[in-house]
Amino acid sequence: MAMLADARPRPRLSLGKDLAIDLGTANTRIFVRGHGVVLNEPSVVAMRGDDVVAVGSEAKQMRGRAPADIEVISPIQHSVIHQYDATERMLRYFVQKAHGRSLLTRPRLVVNVPGSLTGVEQRAVRDAAYAAGARQVFLIQAALAAAIGADVPIHETRGHFVVSIGAGCTEVAVIALGGVVSATTTRSGGDDLDAAIVAYLDEHFDIRIGAVTAEEIKLGLGCAVPVDGLPAMTVAGQDTRTGLPKQIELSAYHARKALQAPLDELLAAIRRVLDTTPPEIAGDLMASGLVVTGGAALLRGLPERLEHEIGVPVRLAANADLSVVDGAGRCAENISSVRRLLLIEPAF
Repeated sequence: MAMLADARPRPRLSLGKDLAIDLGTANTRIFVRGHGVVLNEPSVVAMRGDDVVAVGSEAKQMRGRAPADIEVISPIQHSVIHQYDATERMLRYFVQKAHGRSLLTRPRLVVNVPGSLTGVEQRAVRDAAYAAGARQVFLIQAALAAAIGADVPIHETRGHFVVSIGAGCTEVAVIALGGVVSATTTRSGGDDLDAAIVAYLDEHFDIRIGAVTAEEIKLGLGCAVPVDGLPAMTVAGQDTRTGLPKQIELSAYHARKALQAPLDELLAAIRRVLDTTPPEIAGDLMASGLVVTGGAALLRGLPERLEHEIGVPVRLAANADLSVVDGAGRCAENISSVRRLLLIEPAF
């Protein structure tokens, strides 16, 4: 399945803009036909009981600081809807912000989903999109969207290798003739890099840090290969033995050591897909190489590390963190063509 369209009857309303949505674990991005990416906000909701207090960037700023009666929620976990009600309300807010609040027009939505999503999980995405005000909903596999957004010629007979590393999910796929030949989805990504840093500092430096600090370390010192010239970073946290405030100086060496295990898991997933790829297409990959996309793909030295380990050319996609929403957006701009080329089920 490259794309799915829900065929349930909907009220006849005036046509709205076509939107593409990357409903990610860390961020939700919306592409508006004719305008490009118009929204990029954290997938976070702050709630007091049943009332929404804040959404997106404002809600994320409340994390770790909100009073006891406010719950700060990340409703998408590993690219799957974890809390439906919060997701629906967050998505409605984002769609209205990108599309407007008109009661007379409703948009068509192209929403990316992991290739491993079950039918029930797909239904939850479609239901949330309709509840957010969609007139019609299409789903596209994230690996295909990432490939399109990275300018991979997916309709060639020659195979192409794509790795899309999001915050909570990694898609590894070999694509040819407009479809996925071999693929795997791991429910791990950039957030797991952060978690590995937290665990490493706890074990080796007896200091407890939060997710925000771990992300700062990843961005400031994180690397997949040795990198010269990165200055040490002062890290503040809590001493795990005394509970008192504590500071340490952390080097890029230790940041790289902390990231070793999740990077090994990524390499294992890539090798699993290569093992199940037909020999004829596997041979193509020496020429076409591997394209790596997603926000976590921006880790220093990751393309070089992958190229060294798997032996094929590796390139980082331009605007790697936006490849998925850009690819879904190109589909939203040409839904009729995409329906024909990607064998989308006919709409109602």
